[in-house]
Amino acid sequence: WAPQPGEHELLSQLRGELLAALGTIGNDAPTQAEAKTRYHQYKANPSAVDRNVVPALVSILTHIGGTAEYEDFHATTKAAKTPQEEQRYLFALAGFRQPELLERTLKMTLSGEVRTQNAPYLMRSLLLNTDGREHAWAFLKQHWDEMLQQYPDNSIVRMCEGITALVTPTLEADVQQFFASHPVKQGAKTMEQHLEKLRIAVACQQREAATLMNLDTHNR
Repeated sequence: WAPQPGEHELLSQLRGELLAALGTIGNDAPTQAEAKTRYHQYKANPSAVDRNVVPALVSILTHIGGTAEYEDFHATTKAAKTPQEEQRYLFALAGFRQPELLERTLKMTLSGEVRTQNAPYLMRSLLLNTDGREHAWAFLKQHWDEMLQQYPDNSIVRMCEGITALVTPTLEADVQQFFASHPVKQGAKTMEQHLEKLRIAVACQQREAATLMNLDTHNR
């Protein structure tokens, strides 16, 4: 959790990435418990934690957190002392997994609480949230016209990168149908690439699903 004397900066950065993966993708309980402890230490004294580990702490607490952590991150976004801190905690709000918390963040993308230069990217992060992607997709479809009115034109296609996480045959079909009747005018080529990435991801999932399931059964 702490850098060693003389350690290369890249190794310190790698430590943060690995800890984040262990506490989220790996769902490792001891790592999550340690992250919670160290996050409270960081809040009391920012210099107590290696700066390359701080993003990992935020990611892990987002993954395991509930209303208390959400309120803390939301308040920190408002009181942030630097743009970096504001961005870190703002986009962390999109990583929570409880439906009611995701709904709060979705509403923030259109309420004016989030600046219009950030709101489309917050929406993209919500679409990339595995636990909330279907909810986020339904919200995007429902409020598409409002988003076109509020968001900068060149941000729409970047927001739509989030559709690449809608990796099920049903969702892909819905995405293809939606954008066939709601074309993105600025960035059409990039939009085609997003749709192609989604198609490939779904095809890969369908091709490899049985193999992965067999591996999981064998490992158990």
